[in-house]
Amino acid sequence: MDTPRVRARTIALACVLTVLTFAAPVTGGERLVFDAFIGTRLPNPAALGAVPNRIDPRWMIVAGCALNAYAMHLMATLSLEASYWHIMLPRFIQGLGIGFTFVPLSTVALSAVPMRELGHASGLFNFIRTIGGSIGIAAVATFLQRGTQTHQARLASHVSLYDPAVWDRYQTLVATFTARGADLATAEQQAWAHLYQMVQRQALLLSFIDNFWWLAWIFAAVIPFVLFLGHRPRLGEPPAGVERHAAIVES
Repeated sequence: MDTPRVRARTIALACVLTVLTFAAPVTGGERLVFDAFIGTRLPNPAALGAVPNRIDPRWMIVAGCALNAYAMHLMATLSLEASYWHIMLPRFIQGLGIGFTFVPLSTVALSAVPMRELGHASGLFNFIRTIGGSIGIAAVATFLQRGTQTHQARLASHVSLYDPAVWDRYQTLVATFTARGADLATAEQQAWAHLYQMVQRQALLLSFIDNFWWLAWIFAAVIPFVLFLGHRPRLGEPPAGVERHAAIVES
């Protein structure tokens, strides 16, 4: 069934999904160490040839969203002691999910548009994708900053010299800086500065974890809506808005 209403629903839903899903990968690796060599060599469904023509692109989008959600889940379990390989694995999975999400999504969206309107629809789709990335960067940066301040205030309320654990740590730091040649007053200031930096790092980490969990839930929530997208015409079927004309054979 290919009606203007179905085509409008498909392109509109594809644009909404693009805003939600494109914002996450752009911001998911913000401030994390990631090797560009690995990122530029991630598998891409565009290189699979005829596979997208034989498999319903909607299932590829579902698989991509699931991979992205799992990658965000893995990144939400990272700590300050995470090694390069602990960071590389979820980033690799995320890159794989990105490839399985955006190429089929654009294919499904544009295949529902008549050929005479394909240029306008492609420009609109790319514009919305860019806007989605900009919104994602702004939103995650805002949530990251506010989350860091919230966690820092909560953690700082527990840093008190009346706490035995904090007092022991403070005395250890003072002794360490004194052994390095600092006088007692300077060593105490350096100890407090070191404790403050520890609180800042933990607050930033907790804020990142909150954002990663939000992004994971966004990808998981998108999956049911993918099934409402119109299917891509199979091989041999005319695109939307194009009539098949009978061949004229001269006798």
